[in-house]
Parts: sequence; C-alpha cells; structure tokens
Amino acid sequence: MAKPKQMSENFILGIILAAVGGYLDAYTYLVRGGVFANAQTGNIVLLGINLAEGSYLNALQYLFPIAAFSVGVLISEAIKIKLPKSYHLHWRQII
Repeated sequence: MAKPKQMSENFILGIILAAVGGYLDAYTYLVRGGVFANAQTGNIVLLGINLAEGSYLNALQYLFPIAAFSVGVLISEAIKIKLPKSYHLHWRQII
C-alpha cells in the first residue's frame, strides 16, 4: 500500500504558494514601505545595501522583519521537537 502524501508535498499547492508569495513580496515592497514580508533574502540584501551605503537608520527597518522571521523559525522548531510522535496532528498543521 502506498504511503499517503502530506498536503505539503502537493505540487499544485506548491505552485499556488509560490504565486501568493510572489504577490505578497511585490505588494509589501511597493505598498508597505519597501520591506519584504515573505522572503527574508530580500530584507537581508536591502539591509546590507543600506549598511554599505552608510544609511544606518534606513537599515533598521529591515531588522524587525528578519528578527520576527527568526523567532517564528525558532518557535516552529520547538513545536516540532516537543510534539510527541504519537500525536494525531502533523506538526505542520499546528503551525
């Protein structure tokens, strides 16, 4: 019997999530102050550019989303580690 696939392994869902992520990046960058809410790589690049140009106050606006993303990663990893293996929900459903 084939092992049932997790919803997170669905190709079509991956395409939809990529499209939504791209839209959110464009929206937050263009309309919400030039920060990326979805891709931290963009925030890190813009942070580095501002630091290299000496725009330290402008660089500060990129630290909060990077820090919030990092805290979210730590919390999700803690949930994944603490969740008992016999728990009936997959850890991704809790997050």
